Amino acid sequence: MMKWSVRFLCLFLGLCFALSLPVSALDPFYVGTPAEPSEAYRQSKYYDALVDVQLTGDMAYDIIKVALSQVGYREGNSYGDLHGGNKTGSYDYNEYSYWWDGVANRGWCAAFITWCARQAGIPNYVLKGTLAANPVAFDLTLTPKTQADPKIGDLIFFDWDLDGSSDHVGLVAKVSADKVLVVHGNYAEFCTVTSFSRSQVDLLGYARPAYTSAYFAGEPVEFFPTVNCGYLYEDGEYFRELLEVELTGSAPFDIGLVARSQVGYRAGHSSLEYNGTPDSSDIGAYTEYGRWYGTLPYAGDWGTAFMLWCARQAGISSEIIYGSAVPNPNNLKLEFLERDAAYGEGHPKLGDIVFFSWPFTDYNWDNCAIVTDADGSTVTVVIGDIEEGIVEEKTYSLDDASIKGYGVPAYAQPAPNKLYFDPADGICAVESVYAYSGDAYGELPEAVRDGYVFAGWYNGEALVTPFDTFEGGNITLTAKWQLPKYTVTFDTLGKCPAPDSVTLEKGSVPGAFPELSLDGHSFEGWFTEAEGGVAADPAEAVTGDAVYYARFTPLCGNVNGDESINILDAAVLTRYLAGWSGYEELVDLTAADTDGNGTVNIRDVAIIERHLAGWGGYENMPIE
Repeated sequence: MMKWSVRFLCLFLGLCFALSLPVSALDPFYVGTPAEPSEAYRQSKYYDALVDVQLTGDMAYDIIKVALSQVGYREGNSYGDLHGGNKTGSYDYNEYSYWWDGVANRGWCAAFITWCARQAGIPNYVLKGTLAANPVAFDLTLTPKTQADPKIGDLIFFDWDLDGSSDHVGLVAKVSADKVLVVHGNYAEFCTVTSFSRSQVDLLGYARPAYTSAYFAGEPVEFFPTVNCGYLYEDGEYFRELLEVELTGSAPFDIGLVARSQVGYRAGHSSLEYNGTPDSSDIGAYTEYGRWYGTLPYAGDWGTAFMLWCARQAGISSEIIYGSAVPNPNNLKLEFLERDAAYGEGHPKLGDIVFFSWPFTDYNWDNCAIVTDADGSTVTVVIGDIEEGIVEEKTYSLDDASIKGYGVPAYAQPAPNKLYFDPADGICAVESVYAYSGDAYGELPEAVRDGYVFAGWYNGEALVTPFDTFEGGNITLTAKWQLPKYTVTFDTLGKCPAPDSVTLEKGSVPGAFPELSLDGHSFEGWFTEAEGGVAADPAEAVTGDAVYYARFTPLCGNVNGDESINILDAAVLTRYLAGWSGYEELVDLTAADTDGNGTVNIRDVAIIERHLAGWGGYENMPIE
């Protein structure tokens, strides 16, 4: 079944499972000498990143979170450089050694591990503090790499000179079948993230502290960089955006996720300025993508290098998209479809590579970009080295003259199809998603429309359920709406059996109300209140649930007191006496006017006998 964050591919990223863990704010841990951070470090972005860490209570996860908050920190040349921002620092001055005992200038890979542990709330009896980069100093047992099953939070030890003893230590942040992702300090003067082969010769082995991991059993770093990043890039915001990518396992989708994480990246102006946020807004050409493709960031076109970098970070090998810095499908070994021919083949699709030829240049192949969305009239791409020397997401018309055509990588899994949601005058927060043929639809979004009830998504005339199978192709599901239905209830207040309630659509009219009969009473109609209120109107449209109350009037005079009636008033007489046998033959009403004022007391037995004796039914009148 499709999942919103994996197979049922929304255009937004799913939240990492770890975000559901209990969290608490981090309070920097400084005790003894020094009792607080150095002033330089306190003013740095690395201190800000540290206090922003939200601890979960899972030790293995939390130590990695703390360590990642410091990525990009560089050692300095003096105590004034403990802020970590000296781009040429190389004399070992660092905050992590300073935290230990106030002495800042010494090797610091082990000090960094100890510092991270304490900031993460890990006590000394779980991970012993030390300045020495060997497992014995940490009071841990080393497991050789050939016997180890590394896990997140493990300490990893390296033997650079191959003399059998450890020279460097880091933390395992991610594990794959053949690689480990390590976050470590004092690696080429930096705190950095590096990918190592699990079999490389100078990797000594692993050791695991006795962490308590009450909540989290997964992996905190969802993204595994396939290629190592430059240290200046790791110090920038786009590296952190890269680490937030949650790969889905679908190459056509994942290459776009990686590309989107870099939108806004701007090329720099020297080999020391490729973190994506140069000081000058002038157009530059030094990039992490060029650094990765070559040996140094280089001046020149870098759009194709950016596309390849995204592909490799998404785990797409050179067998799928061949490595070449030339934006030409032949060089990249891609099947190529001319623009108009591509449309007949159902392209562009997610993960296709668009090739451009700008009308203002003399080249046939000027740049290429990654398709992140497409519909029947436009294509959206992420493209590097565009106009202002930035990475940008742009939408082009399918008939844009600058589009030469589309390269179609031979992904193991074909690109998903587009599933659109038409709310049909309503509102739906999800405009479209990607879905694979043969999968169940899974959870579908909700839609709302003022004054209506959502009746579900329809493919033509067929209602779509989460268990139905998506058959492929780009399709549109349309919302269907129903007017709300209301219930009209008839309440007789227990005087007689109540009629059945009726259900009506909003805006419709009842047309007629049920008629009732009650012995000895006349039925006056249905009213909005049990007492008082107004008469209910059967021609009035319903706007909500309603209860109407039956109202009756006794047929035989006043039985509750000494009230009189004017028997010369035919309407009153009819109201009280209609139904009595012989009433219609009552002609001499004036004879009943015993007081000359047209009234008699119908509870006065003598008067009743005098004027009504002999009428059929007289004996049954409820008088005393």
